[in-house]
Amino acid sequence: MLRVIAGTYRSRKLEVPEEYTIPTKDRVREALFSSLGDKVHGARVLDAFAGSGALGIEALSRGAAFCLFSDIHTASIVQKNLDTLNETKAKVESRDILEVLKTETQPFDLIFLDPPYAEKEIYQRVIDLLKANNLLNEGYRIVLEYEGDYPIDPSSYAYAREKKYGYSKILVIGKE
Repeated sequence: MLRVIAGTYRSRKLEVPEEYTIPTKDRVREALFSSLGDKVHGARVLDAFAGSGALGIEALSRGAAFCLFSDIHTASIVQKNLDTLNETKAKVESRDILEVLKTETQPFDLIFLDPPYAEKEIYQRVIDLLKANNLLNEGYRIVLEYEGDYPIDPSSYAYAREKKYGYSKILVIGKE
């Protein structure tokens, strides 16, 4: 079981799917959200490859205005976690993220990308689709969790910060 770190749902337990996911560790989530600071409050969030929904739920707990969760394999677990919290500022899609982004019309402030680590090419494909469909608000942040080498070239972003947590790495990119 995972727990929400801070905010409205602090210490609440979240169900974790048995397959398809490697949950982001508590200390990594805590450090990540501390580094995001005021970018979370009032944000429109996308939690792609949501798994349990822990990242998006943490954002909602800390004052995000809305979160769209997308996971083709674990949408029912995400919905169950949201129902347990009585959270209504969310939508869950059980479709491939690339299909979701083709129909989405509202831009995002904060995006979490944590696909299966073997799927390195998906990071750039999602980012390209977010840009092509004007789905990034001014001052956006995209959080990429990965292992190994950079999944994208961070040098083309005005804001790029990387942190390492054991084998896991977090790259936060965006516009100032």
